[in-house]
Amino acid sequence: MLAATTGIPCLHAQDETALRHQFEGRKVTLKIDMPGTADGVNVSPRERLPFDYQAYHKQLEQYGVAIAAGSQAVITKIKVKKNLIEVQLDGGGWGTTSDLISSSANGTSEQAQRELRARGGSRFNLRYAGSIPREALSPDSVKQSLASYIDFSPPTGAAAAAGAIPAVQSDRTQTGPAPVSASWQARVGWDHQIFPSYVIATGNIQPGLLAVADNSVLGDPNGQVAAIVKSPAAGTRVTVTVASGGLMEPTTFDAVLPLAGRSYVVAPTIAWDFAALQRNHQTRPASITVSVAFNGGSASSVVERVTLRSINDCPYYAIIDDGLGHERKQALWWMFAAYVNENHPFNDQLRREALDAGVVRNFTGYQTGDPQEVVRQVYAVWHALQQRGFRYSDITTTAGQSRYVLAQQVRFVDESMKGAQANCVDGSVLFASVLRQVGIDPVLVLIPSHMFVGFYLDRAHKQVFYLETTMLGTADLRPSANPLGLGQQLGSDPSWTTFSQAWETANGEVNQHLSEFNSMNPQYQMIDLQKARAAGILPIAYVP
Repeated sequence: MLAATTGIPCLHAQDETALRHQFEGRKVTLKIDMPGTADGVNVSPRERLPFDYQAYHKQLEQYGVAIAAGSQAVITKIKVKKNLIEVQLDGGGWGTTSDLISSSANGTSEQAQRELRARGGSRFNLRYAGSIPREALSPDSVKQSLASYIDFSPPTGAAAAAGAIPAVQSDRTQTGPAPVSASWQARVGWDHQIFPSYVIATGNIQPGLLAVADNSVLGDPNGQVAAIVKSPAAGTRVTVTVASGGLMEPTTFDAVLPLAGRSYVVAPTIAWDFAALQRNHQTRPASITVSVAFNGGSASSVVERVTLRSINDCPYYAIIDDGLGHERKQALWWMFAAYVNENHPFNDQLRREALDAGVVRNFTGYQTGDPQEVVRQVYAVWHALQQRGFRYSDITTTAGQSRYVLAQQVRFVDESMKGAQANCVDGSVLFASVLRQVGIDPVLVLIPSHMFVGFYLDRAHKQVFYLETTMLGTADLRPSANPLGLGQQLGSDPSWTTFSQAWETANGEVNQHLSEFNSMNPQYQMIDLQKARAAGILPIAYVP
């Protein structure tokens, strides 16, 4: 039973490959107007009424026409899913999740959105009840299902002269487009720098959530390595291969360039060696090979020298060149969340030390529902760090420099614990890591040139208080600093005194800058760790 079940995706993958080979890059003629939406026009070939004209006309009214009846379009992608086959035309249509998020974030006007829809293409969805029948996955079946809406005949006249691809023959053979030569160049990293921390932290983020939606980007919109290609003819197939020994597996990506004369960013989703990236603690040079081939012809290659940054280097602001003559500014403050590691083994050690100190009997997170108990648990962590003799250090040296990327060196939990010193970021990351581990939700508070930590007093996140972690070193609780135990006999508990002072200082700092936080000033940020994890920002794993 297991073997049969696991075989289904493999068969679908084979069918998708065959359909892509037959159709992608082909020019077709539309028999109906196509709406400017990625929702697509639904066709149900096995139903008595395969086409819902009422729903179709509502789409045209709502989204406008992206491809007019009688116009030619390029099939840019075929995707086979559980119960549908997507046939994407001229890019597949505007309105994906990443398009809408980017539009909202950038304040794109309704007029601008209409223009994006008008040139974003469209798609057909061949839908089936349950799962796709095996026989429906043949090229002939797809053509028959769409025959009322698409003319698959080869373009004639000027269109054929422009390099259109001949139609699929009934014997399922295809005459491919002739090899061509075209200009291209490699785009590697940000300012020829690769940040392992960024690659790892964003490894689980859905493509498109961090990048601006752009029909000129084919492949991974967050890709660190790409080829900038000028399309010699509509429907040209391009193959991009990226390789770097010790950093990634050779990765190949095929795409179809929809329009002639337009430049595209073709970016493979790279098979990085994440373990190798995690072990890179020193900035060093590296080489990346980028190869490009057109229409199955011979590939040309370039070797790009890059600076591979240390895993400790956290980029927090970048001016990114897309390779098409445009630059965009990107705030990356959320990257600090990647250095918070709730699963770090040193957290268990510190938690045991906190329990041994007797401030709390156990860590229960929010289970009691009592804010005072939450504060007591946070203080227990503070007290344990002070007993270790933690000191503030403002060292933030990074080996790599760039005019286009701002980065800060951040110590991992074990590095701070072993050295018993931390700067404002290190201390906040360490504190947040332990709080996450004991079930208390922290936030990292970022203001210009400084960071401290906050924590919620309740599970519903209605109340949040803050701590100035740089004040950890203002009290020395080591036995050698308190001869014969006279410190607590002759004065108040220095650990609680510094905790309350850190509480008062940090809360005062937040209240002073409330207007900046509320105005969404990128220099004033509350990095909620629970939200960061929900968005897919991964912690950088501990490597012994």
